[in-house]
Amino acid sequence: MKYLLLSKIIKENRVKTGLSSAAAASKLKISKAYYSRLENAKEKPSEELLLRIAQLFSIPAEDVELLKRYAGLNTSVEVDSVNSDMVQQQGAGGVNVRLDPQKLMILFSDAMYVSVSENGVVLDFGQKVGPTNDQTIVARVGVSYQHARKIHDLLGKQLKKAKTMGFEN
Repeated sequence: MKYLLLSKIIKENRVKTGLSSAAAASKLKISKAYYSRLENAKEKPSEELLLRIAQLFSIPAEDVELLKRYAGLNTSVEVDSVNSDMVQQQGAGGVNVRLDPQKLMILFSDAMYVSVSENGVVLDFGQKVGPTNDQTIVARVGVSYQHARKIHDLLGKQLKKAKTMGFEN
């Protein structure tokens, strides 16, 4: 289920256009079985197929890059970086963040704990352990208060954008 968000977007757009999955597969010139695997997050499309899907469902060009990221197709991603303001203030220009989604997997968390000290903010991300209520901390991130405020602002903007795109209920 690695491509769950992508598959959800594909299916929602197909339903919105009123096409059956068989009709969408036919228009995309792929088998019904392969299309089904795309909608069920069992396959990722090639970049060329993703562009055909975007065209078929009239997905705006600005959203296509996001779909590529969800499909793990962007190995070089320019990110709206929290550090970019700080680096620009130092005169170094924007920050390009490169990541390989095949090597750097997303870590999903069931819980987040926040602690503060004189040095800044620490975010501890936890996951449930089996059928218990126990949590294991799987990642820790420490930031200065200045960066915590930037993260807060950026997260607010991204959540607002996700809501307007229909990703959030």
